[in-house]
Amino acid sequence: MRAACGRLLRPVIADLYVKSESDEEGPLTQHFQWWLRTLQINQLPGLKYAVLAWLRQGTGGMIISVFIMFHWSLESAISRKMFGLRIALAMISCIMMALMLRLRLNHLLVAITYLRDVSVVVESCGPPRARVRMARRARFCAKLVRFYEIYCWATELILMVVIAATKQSWHHTAAQAVVQQLYGYSDGQTQATLAETMRWCLYPFQVIGTTCSVVVGYSLISLIIVIYLCMSELYYSIGLVLEAHGCSALWARQQSALTMACLQLDAAIADFIPHLLICNVVLPLLYALEVVLHGAEADLFAMALAPLVLVVFVPFCLVGDAMCSARAGVVGQAYAGPWLEERGEGLQVRRGMMQSATGLGGVLRGRGVGPLDRKLCGTTMANWFKFLQTFLEFAGR
Repeated sequence: MRAACGRLLRPVIADLYVKSESDEEGPLTQHFQWWLRTLQINQLPGLKYAVLAWLRQGTGGMIISVFIMFHWSLESAISRKMFGLRIALAMISCIMMALMLRLRLNHLLVAITYLRDVSVVVESCGPPRARVRMARRARFCAKLVRFYEIYCWATELILMVVIAATKQSWHHTAAQAVVQQLYGYSDGQTQATLAETMRWCLYPFQVIGTTCSVVVGYSLISLIIVIYLCMSELYYSIGLVLEAHGCSALWARQQSALTMACLQLDAAIADFIPHLLICNVVLPLLYALEVVLHGAEADLFAMALAPLVLVVFVPFCLVGDAMCSARAGVVGQAYAGPWLEERGEGLQVRRGMMQSATGLGGVLRGRGVGPLDRKLCGTTMANWFKFLQTFLEFAGR
């Protein structure tokens, strides 16, 4: 039984590393290599990765997603219900993430390449404590990616069931128009048969469209969280070097590479963060209202997506704040180092690294939203619960 459970859980608990030909590459470097190969189509062998790449970055998948998004908007207008509109809004957010992946892929690849190169240097030249922490962070990020994969497919499974079980109106309207056009009169039996045929013929495209949206959304969510988590660890590792040893141009170059990675990430995601927050802050508020007001009568879609603010927005704020704290912490670590014994170039490099660590740009932020940190998280969550409480008090009257 234990062996069978181990085989069953192996895909869930496996570390997402790349088997490297070089023994010098540590776990974090291998994890960055896995991301570089994942984001580039046909770089990972196997049917599984080919299908995931098509769902995430394929042109056909995006076209189907846009079509299904307009379909759910039309369904909401015909039925005058919020169900179709909620799916359409969520798909708009995911489609914007797919556009980001297509238009800003080079920025993401360059940023991950910078991080991989810094990781190689730290794992080979850094202190043992830094290597241990980086290996631990790599394993944690691997489990984090697996968690979002499981959450992604659980959400898609719920969507498939909800879409199949929810009563829709568009096919009745379309069937009535077609029968009226063909026969000149309404035939109830023919209209009912045609309506059911149209609904179940479109169902596979509904599944494909929502699957593409969900896969690209959670892939980029996990990527952003992992990158900023690893970046904070790399900043801390550089600080450990400055704290224990003399400063050299080698570590100044690594800090400069991390700064360039921050700027590349900012150029890639800052414009799209507001669209992501619509799906993960605004919509969960509506879902939470429905769950609180209707209880067990709320649909599965609302129950599944109500916790999104805790699964996406809060981790974004935490990793953004962790990166800023680790970067600013380099100043204190450098000051605690042996700078009194340094002379000339080493002292100048140390002071330059301390000044560079005090920069304010390159943080995890959204254009028009500001930096995603603990302060924004606390303010947003407080306002979120205040609005929920106000609405419930108003509804109770």
